[in-house]
Amino acid sequence: METSHSVKPPKTVRSKRAGVMSAVEEFYRHTQELISLLENDNEFGRDEKIIEMNRLIAKREALILHIKPPFSKVDEELGVKAVKLNEQLMILLNNEKGQIQKAIKELRNKKDSSNKYVNPYEEIMTDGIFYDQRK
Repeated sequence: METSHSVKPPKTVRSKRAGVMSAVEEFYRHTQELISLLENDNEFGRDEKIIEMNRLIAKREALILHIKPPFSKVDEELGVKAVKLNEQLMILLNNEKGQIQKAIKELRNKKDSSNKYVNPYEEIMTDGIFYDQRK
């Protein structure tokens, strides 16, 4: 006996647009890339790392403008995960900022000390010196 209806394959869970990521998915992916970039110091030099960080942050900022309700279940779950990742990202960005500030301070100190070595009498302190104005 043959039935008149055919067996349909089970539906797979996909995003709203098949093959295209939603803004939440892209935001989540860029957040993960930024975290991995900040955690791996050896991959880039400081300048390249900062350029890549700025690129990813700019993409994330643009994607935030495109994140609007209604959200699918997948987007809601990724949104919750993205908020948690964002907290971790803020900690890593603050650490990176502190390292850069420390490097700038050390560079200024080296510059000042090398200038004092080259010309030690450039900055003469006048504190404690008495000038006799009598003739």
